[in-house]
Amino acid sequence: MANVSSKEKLVPVHELQPNMVLSRDLISVNGFLLMPKNTILNTSNLLRLQLLDMGKIYIRVDNDFPSIVTDNPLVANKSFDAEEYNFLPVSEKEDFQIFNSLYTLDQDIVKQHLLSIGNGDHIQLMELYNLTGSMMNELKCRSDVFTYLYHVKSKDNHTYSHSINVSLLCNIFGSWLNMSPLEIEELTVAGLLHDIGKIKIDDNILNKVGRLTREEFEIMKMHTVYGYDILKDSNLSENIKTAVLLHHEKMDGSGYPTHAKSADISKFAKIVSVCDIYDAMTSDRIYRDKLCPFRVIKTFEQQMYGELDTHFLLSFLQNIAYSYLGSRVVLSDNRQGEVVFINKTALSLPIVKVDEKFIDLSKSDCNLYIDRIA
Repeated sequence: MANVSSKEKLVPVHELQPNMVLSRDLISVNGFLLMPKNTILNTSNLLRLQLLDMGKIYIRVDNDFPSIVTDNPLVANKSFDAEEYNFLPVSEKEDFQIFNSLYTLDQDIVKQHLLSIGNGDHIQLMELYNLTGSMMNELKCRSDVFTYLYHVKSKDNHTYSHSINVSLLCNIFGSWLNMSPLEIEELTVAGLLHDIGKIKIDDNILNKVGRLTREEFEIMKMHTVYGYDILKDSNLSENIKTAVLLHHEKMDGSGYPTHAKSADISKFAKIVSVCDIYDAMTSDRIYRDKLCPFRVIKTFEQQMYGELDTHFLLSFLQNIAYSYLGSRVVLSDNRQGEVVFINKTALSLPIVKVDEKFIDLSKSDCNLYIDRIA
């Protein structure tokens, strides 16, 4: 064990308090930087340390910089009215702010993991699962993940934020499908690794603002094969490996890389495909803004039933739509309202309460639609 100086102490994670200060860089067992020296602990990174089961942490204690900073504005005990809190914008809610902080930390960690795996390092299934699975387990309401991902501010590198998003979506989708705990773990990791082959694609193609040329698109499509090649000799299950290889296949055989049809596409690949496309449409891109989830649901309803597995797609759309019950939304005429009822035959067009009026967006004479989540 390294020597402990007089200006620091080793504190068990369960005894850490907000406003304590790290005296050393916090490094994972794989050598990844989790938090830099002099980080002031707050609610979100304390939660991250607990989730990572870090054991004991070195904390600063000296006259110039005591172990606890009393004026850190990041942690405050504010009382609030519960009903008023429910109607706050999502970005102002404490639960979302904690999620957003964990999400930001995870982007760097996921990047390091994917690059490490790409270099042939050993893969630990549970360590990969805990990167996102633990985030899901900490949500008070698991379906909040859809609203939170819609509002989260990701970093510029889309590959790693998209990997986190798909992993989170796969985790909750697996629970909707009543999959076993082991299957959910594997599905969560499959979502995290589904695009790992993109680390082999030139950044000029990955980050191109305009439309890819035919040649560039053919190179981009190779990421599924590259990803499978990276994982094929690993200790991961075939469920994960085939999901990485086949998640761009379509039920009608129009996908890639093998043009497989329904019976030849694995269950995990079908599930990851649904989550992959949903996240791609509801996330910001260099070339366009993210789309409202209800608009994406409508697109799925109108265009995707021939391409994606009907059973998985219907289950996914129904659960997403119902996850927005009670949510504050903005209509196309800029009025704000609350989603109060989901129309089973028109999932993208619920009943919305605006002031004291109930508006059924599915009625043929209603020209309104949900523009965005408030």
